[in-house]
Amino acid sequence: MKPDSPLYLHGLWGYPAPDEVLPSPAQGWSFLSGFAIRPLGEEPAPSARYLLDKLLESLPPQAFSAAPGAVYIGTARGEITPLLSLYDTWKVSPTEALRPFPETTAGALSTLVAERLSCTGPALTLSQTCISGIAALYQAYLYAAATKEPACFGAVEAPLHPLLIESFAHLRLCTRRKAFPFTLPFSENSVVLSEGVVLGFISPAHSPWQIERIALRISRGEGTTFTGLPEAAFSALLRSLSETPPQAVILHAPGTRKGDATELAAVEAVWGRLPALTLKPLIGHSVGASGLLSLLWAQWLLSQQVWLYNTETLRVSPPDWPTFPAHEPEGLVRHLRLETPLRRIAILGAGFGGGVAGVILQYAPL
Repeated sequence: MKPDSPLYLHGLWGYPAPDEVLPSPAQGWSFLSGFAIRPLGEEPAPSARYLLDKLLESLPPQAFSAAPGAVYIGTARGEITPLLSLYDTWKVSPTEALRPFPETTAGALSTLVAERLSCTGPALTLSQTCISGIAALYQAYLYAAATKEPACFGAVEAPLHPLLIESFAHLRLCTRRKAFPFTLPFSENSVVLSEGVVLGFISPAHSPWQIERIALRISRGEGTTFTGLPEAAFSALLRSLSETPPQAVILHAPGTRKGDATELAAVEAVWGRLPALTLKPLIGHSVGASGLLSLLWAQWLLSQQVWLYNTETLRVSPPDWPTFPAHEPEGLVRHLRLETPLRRIAILGAGFGGGVAGVILQYAPL
């Protein structure tokens, strides 16, 4: 979708952030049920609400200067850990478990953010598997375009519970690697589940960060399964995003051999062999929060005019694909050496159920 007047980002915050991860990418990983995970703290978060609380506490004062007209929060799994914990308690002591039960609903997450931001308009939680965060931005985009009021969007995921970890393992998606890097995209199933949380604001007021276009599609072709992605889905998404190729793309590519290849083939067919990377080897796969974390990292890459490169041990880009020239001859993070600055990045997402989504972020420094 592209509205009559441009819409811009006004603040975007989240974890894990580039400044925290890139100095020591091998740190922050752990194991649960024998599989690699990446929590935001030393231990998995007790709830999604806990992660939202921590992020809200860290926001600068200007984030609270004016109440947004609406709040949209994306999450694929919501409060899975508290819900299952209460179930275990209920089996022993029903009365004790039932009292806090309403707080485990997904809607409580958007309500929490709305209360903190003094928003009295719509406060909705959206769940559409791994594109939940981009779906939240999509709804905020629609709201801001229709009302000309600012809207808050975000995503949160605290999926590090043995049930979910082992369900991914049952699908043969989890990594079997026992040392960093745990995810090897484009070649083997090596998903690592992780935590993530992001909040941002969008409005018609001008800023350097324009959401040039956003698109979301659900493709359910004949004969496809819920866990399978129709091959035409990504191609249709890219064409609806932009006929003019962006300068670079941040892929969804969570470390699933077939899914990574499908996404990459679509990019090549529609936009050509652009510089492309995935963040999953650095921050894991935070399910519904992954798309907005890619947006957060895209903003950082644009503001710093840097790019991420493969190293001897770490793969973030497809093998044998072109990348940007850089001033440094080696290293994960390198400063770009371009005649035309990097100004336009596409962010892609995909999920179970045939959902695909994308955003084009344009940077125009004031």
